[in-house]
Amino acid sequence: MTETAIAYARELDLYEPARKAIDTHWAQRRQLDNSHCEITAMQGRRETGGSWTRPDLIVIGSRKYEFLPQKIFELVSFEVKPASDVSIKGVMEALAHREAATRSYVLYHTDGEEFSTFPEYTRITDLAAKHGIGVYSARDIADFDQWAEVVPAQLANPDPEVVDTFLRRTLSDEGKTKLRKWF
Repeated sequence: MTETAIAYARELDLYEPARKAIDTHWAQRRQLDNSHCEITAMQGRRETGGSWTRPDLIVIGSRKYEFLPQKIFELVSFEVKPASDVSIKGVMEALAHREAATRSYVLYHTDGEEFSTFPEYTRITDLAAKHGIGVYSARDIADFDQWAEVVPAQLANPDPEVVDTFLRRTLSDEGKTKLRKWF
């Protein structure tokens, strides 16, 4: 077993390196003017609305386009899966998060392996593309340069009431304070 595999044997171990990569690189490449990324998976038994309603990580932010008069709000969800769980389940969980997200992704840590060599690769990519779920594979979760966008996420237009309820239930107090200041 490689050193990376030992370090990331559990899904929980992937959250912080993924958060750092998203916060420092991914959000910048998405050109989010303001952004806040946080781990939302570990909230105990807090009520979040049902099965698979709490993603592992979320990014909230805004983006200003040159020719549009308003800032565009984004709430992006990430489901994170270790190399030992590269399966269709990640896509299904991300699909459930899409109810409140403008974009939803599943991020598979492949522990140095090619994503296309995993048994469910075709099933994962086909189902994700069909439902607008983005798929990233990461040979090394901590190195954003080793992330590959396999399937782009399609923009969704969730109900504002669902988004507001999701943020109220899921976002930390720090995240809520930032969001209030931005808008």
